[in-house]
Amino acid sequence: MQQNKETQFRSRLLRVDTHLFTASRQGHTDTRRLSAASEASAVRRRQFIVNSGICMNRTQAGEHADMVALTGINGKTFDMERIDVETSLGTNEVWEVISAGMAHPFHIDGALFRILSTAGAPPPPHLAGWKDVVLVEDKAELLVAFNQPATRNHPFMYHCHILEHEEAGLMGQYTCT
Repeated sequence: MQQNKETQFRSRLLRVDTHLFTASRQGHTDTRRLSAASEASAVRRRQFIVNSGICMNRTQAGEHADMVALTGINGKTFDMERIDVETSLGTNEVWEVISAGMAHPFHIDGALFRILSTAGAPPPPHLAGWKDVVLVEDKAELLVAFNQPATRNHPFMYHCHILEHEEAGLMGQYTCT
């Protein structure tokens, strides 16, 4: 007959101060700069209108005169050969994202952002802190920190995080040099 062996698990509390580190491709990002970032630190302001064509008037011209674009950011569908935005490494920008017709989860590859406002109001407490995706139901203002390099040969993307919308062209590319 086999004896019962008692197994004992012990855990230790691991305390991690998440604002003290952020990994990057080339080591570690200086997150003291991230933590202290404010809207005043932005070097540029950009606007992105995200339109899936759902529940909207389809007024943007497509490739053919008799067809209209159903999706796009700022009136353009994704083009692998086009760089839509050029940013500078180590800078912050304010990105105003406007969602036309329906809510879009907006994601920025290779960058973190703070939500400055949603629909013109300060964000609720659960949206405080650094993010990489936000649900934009109307309009959101984001303070984007560009701390990872991205070249023309290997750009990052910003896009709607709904797979069908990404596939339909709700994406753009950016460099960070």
